[in-house]
Amino acid sequence: YKCNICPYTSRIVANFLRHLRIHTGEKPYYCDLCSKYFSDAGNMPKHIRTHTGERPYECKICLKKFSDRSSWTRHVRVKHSRRPFQCLECGKAFTQKANLQRHMRIHTGELPFPCKVCNKRFRQQSNLTQHQRTHGHSKPFLCNYCGKGFRFKGDMLRHTRIHTGERPFKCNICQKSFRQSSHLNHHKVKHTGERPFQCSVCGKNFSQKSNLNFHQVKHTGERPYGCPICGKRFAYKSNLNQHRAIVHFGYTKF
Repeated sequence: YKCNICPYTSRIVANFLRHLRIHTGEKPYYCDLCSKYFSDAGNMPKHIRTHTGERPYECKICLKKFSDRSSWTRHVRVKHSRRPFQCLECGKAFTQKANLQRHMRIHTGELPFPCKVCNKRFRQQSNLTQHQRTHGHSKPFLCNYCGKGFRFKGDMLRHTRIHTGERPFKCNICQKSFRQSSHLNHHKVKHTGERPFQCSVCGKNFSQKSNLNFHQVKHTGERPYGCPICGKRFAYKSNLNQHRAIVHFGYTKF
């Protein structure tokens, strides 16, 4: 199922229909107690508990109760995992203050490390160091299986797992294994239900900041991708590519 408005696709019709309501603004789910409407049935149980006072999620350590799973998960992580430094924006906790300060730049947008070659700025020194290698042409890290070269050792190691089939990142809940840690983190959200990134316009929550950024385009009206041929602008790169393929098919001066 492919959305005609944005690049979203899904194999599950229920997820696809839920996504369409982002564009249509449809809110078919109704609270009998306060007349509030919702676009997603999944938001209803949490809302109903604001009326009933029910708190079904209990901390096994201190017995504190919570109305929703995400608040319970955040409480356990912050209060009982020896991570005293908590982000006030998303609730994520850290063992060291310096790590919290680095993390906060995600929310503030601060980019204090500039590249002296292209002036691009970065959130962390390590990101700048890694970026600076892109200005050279050396690819010193070679795959032992196919000989492909990489600028960064991490990229080479991730690539090697294609050949070995290694999946070193395992979910401690369902034991499913993944080739990359980012894939594992994305998967874990299915178990925790945690959605720490909230849209400031409509209040919708997301499990990843990239999904929030993708969603916010519909509110801001931003169209950062311009067609180099006719100048028409698009909110998503995939829409620009589709436009060029259809409208400017056969045009060679890209």
